[in-house]
Amino acid sequence: MKYKSTSAVSESRPIWTVPSGATYGVRISLFLKLSLALLALCGGMVFAFGGQVTEAGKWDEAIRRVIDQQQRAWNEGSIERFMDHYLNSDDLTFSSGGKTTRGWTATRDRYLARYPDRSAMGTVTFTEIEPFSLGDDAAFVLGRWKLDRSSEPIAGNFTLVFRKTEEGWKIIHDHTSSDPKE
Repeated sequence: MKYKSTSAVSESRPIWTVPSGATYGVRISLFLKLSLALLALCGGMVFAFGGQVTEAGKWDEAIRRVIDQQQRAWNEGSIERFMDHYLNSDDLTFSSGGKTTRGWTATRDRYLARYPDRSAMGTVTFTEIEPFSLGDDAAFVLGRWKLDRSSEPIAGNFTLVFRKTEEGWKIIHDHTSSDPKE
């Protein structure tokens, strides 16, 4: 290709001539503009989706930290600290054994009655944690729990519904079930 200037096009807008003699000044310019616009759009999309992945990772990590903190509190014998991660509200619901307990205080009292001392509490392990986003300020988590204790080890599944609050991610619903006895 060689560069050639014509009187029809100003010196600032060159026309490229190819061996066939055709000129492509305007087409190349338009092609370049469209290519740059497409590149910018694609770059913006990658940046935007990249940001969403980062945000997803942040909520996911925050919820996993809550579950880890609950496990630690339980294994240290503190039902009070375990309950810190539930929404302290009458709207809290806890379903287990075919019954639903409503409210933070009633849920705490249920735990205290069922697990009156360290031997009854045993050691809990949460595994198979699967968080799912329900939007910017809500998520649910599937998982398994195992309670090792001398009286009777038990295990089962749980589903937690979380809401993002000013204090962080809080559990607003807990549905826990036990594995069938063998």
